[in-house]
Amino acid sequence: MRWFMEVIYDFFTSFAGVCVIVAAGYLVGRVRVRGISLGLAGVLICAVFFGAAFSACGFDVSSVPMFGVLSKIGTSLFVACVGMRSGRSIRRVRLSDAAAAAVCGMLVSALGFLVMNVIALSDSSVPRSVMLGILCGAMTNTPAMAAAGELCGINAAEVALGYGSAYLFGVVFIVLAVQFMTGRRCEAPIMARGEFITGNTVRGFVWLCVCVAAGSAVGKIPLPFSGVPIGGTAGTLTVSAVFGYYGGKRALPQKCSELLRGIGLMLFFVGTGVPAGAQAIAAFSPVWVIYGAIITVVPVVAVGIIYRRLFGNDSISKAVVISGGMTSTPAICALMSRNGYLPLGMYSASYAAALLFTVLGVGVF
Repeated sequence: MRWFMEVIYDFFTSFAGVCVIVAAGYLVGRVRVRGISLGLAGVLICAVFFGAAFSACGFDVSSVPMFGVLSKIGTSLFVACVGMRSGRSIRRVRLSDAAAAAVCGMLVSALGFLVMNVIALSDSSVPRSVMLGILCGAMTNTPAMAAAGELCGINAAEVALGYGSAYLFGVVFIVLAVQFMTGRRCEAPIMARGEFITGNTVRGFVWLCVCVAAGSAVGKIPLPFSGVPIGGTAGTLTVSAVFGYYGGKRALPQKCSELLRGIGLMLFFVGTGVPAGAQAIAAFSPVWVIYGAIITVVPVVAVGIIYRRLFGNDSISKAVVISGGMTSTPAICALMSRNGYLPLGMYSASYAAALLFTVLGVGVF
């Protein structure tokens, strides 16, 4: 029986296994309950399941280098595509709307920190490193987790365990919540027909690679007053958004951008989900999951109520701003698949503000 499990393990730690996880996750994400589905977040659920299953059978998949590579490639592709599109769309967003989105993004993060501190004061048995990981997982903020692991006196392995305990609920909840906010599905506009591979496509992909490389370099620059770098994800998002704003005509065509965005998101889910599932089995605590759920739900509900009171019942803008405040790429992807138009400039403003606030807040904590 052992040899059979080793064959299965070798298969699922190869590219063929990655394809199987993606296909299974896609089918799970297609299941609809009252018009609401997980979408591509189904890939994450399947990846976590496979990682947990192999860990339970005694196989260590958390240290397989391939999954780390997939996570980095997927993150870079997705964030660069979203950043370019956000940069092009931000011209249509008023400065007041962008400022309001940024404030809401910081408010989401601030409420997350507030809830985390209340939990930490009420339960001193949870290690500080684990609590930071729970916060980052609940807020689905991977760059903040990376920054937390680099801090002096913080156990990076414990941060990863806390992150893995809270991340799955955080992703699934926000994906379902934003779909519930926006109600019925709106059909996306039909894109103009044309050749898929053109000179503009190749040139756009080259510029995308340039944005990823430049964003990775920017992400290594320490922030003032904290000395903590913003990370490659935030750096790539910033550089690609600037490029989309000033050089949008050189960016990828919309159809190619959407394809690469979806591929990147699925690769990120597989690369992150399999090790997270293995780590959750290694040191699973139901209490950590509950704490993570509280940190996820309270800011989303509170900011949703505040946004409605201040700016009216614009469900699309509210969902976009909350997706950015939770730094949730799966949530904005789910919204993109359901709605023809999204104010991505507001998402970028909320995302950037929440990301920087959380990264800085982790250092202060």
